[in-house]
Amino acid sequence: MSNMWTEYHPNFEIFYNNYMEDQNNYANNHGILAKPETPPQNSFMIGMLPWIKFTSYTPVPYANINNYFPVIQAGQFFDREGKKIMPLSITVHHAVADGYHVGLFLEKFKTGIAAPESWI
Repeated sequence: MSNMWTEYHPNFEIFYNNYMEDQNNYANNHGILAKPETPPQNSFMIGMLPWIKFTSYTPVPYANINNYFPVIQAGQFFDREGKKIMPLSITVHHAVADGYHVGLFLEKFKTGIAAPESWI
């Protein structure tokens, strides 16, 4: 698994196109950082495991990695009692965030997932 970052843009279509360009440029770089530049400050990692339903996921590295990036991991959608469910894991180092910050993120995430037409 390699970290490849894309600079944020508030326009989703522009951000998506920039992401696809980065993906095409760096897809064959295999290492911790696929994109050779240093990630911007306040970066975070997002991963998808669309073929796995999980109840817990924690990316605990076995190497000495000196970073504090929050990691957001989502899994396979499934139906439960007539609702779409998506497993979501958030791993943060307490030096950079706490439960309050995770709660703020989850409130914004919940709002965005309930009305994707407002941001896509």
